[in-house]
Amino acid sequence: MQARDGTVAVTPTLSARARGAPPFASPRGGIFALPDAWRTRAAELRTWAAAEQAATALDRVADELETELRADGEAELNLEQAAAECGYSARHLARLVRDGSVANAGRKNAPRIRRGDLPRKPGTLPPDPLAATFVGDRGRIARSVVHSEPGD
Repeated sequence: MQARDGTVAVTPTLSARARGAPPFASPRGGIFALPDAWRTRAAELRTWAAAEQAATALDRVADELETELRADGEAELNLEQAAAECGYSARHLARLVRDGSVANAGRKNAPRIRRGDLPRKPGTLPPDPLAATFVGDRGRIARSVVHSEPGD
C-alpha cells in the first residue's frame, strides 16, 4: 500500500511464536532474535526494487538459522549434560523428571531431557563455547603477565 508521500508501507512479518518457533526462543534475545530481525530487514529491502535478491537471501538465511535453532532445542541430553547447561545438579534434574515437572525424552531408567525443556537456574549463564577453548588458570596467566617483555 502506497502512502501519500510516495513511500511503500511494509507488511510486518509474523512473530517467531506465530510461525511456530519453539517456546524457548521467545524470552531470549541475541541469536534467537536474529531470524525476526533479518526478516524485518528483508521486508525493508523489498521496498527498493533492485534489492529483491538481497531480501530473498536474508529470508533464506533467517529460515536456515531458525531451523538450526529449532533442531538445537530438540536435542536430547543425558542428565549430566543437562546439568552442565542449566545449572541444576543431575540429581535434582532426575527428581524433576521423576516428579513429572520436566518431560522425560528418554527411557525410565535412562532419562533424557530436551534442551528446549531445560529449566534454567536463576543467575546461571548458558555454557560459553569460547570458554571451552581457553586453557589456563589464574596462576599461569599471572606468571605470563609478570614475566612478559614490554610490547609482547
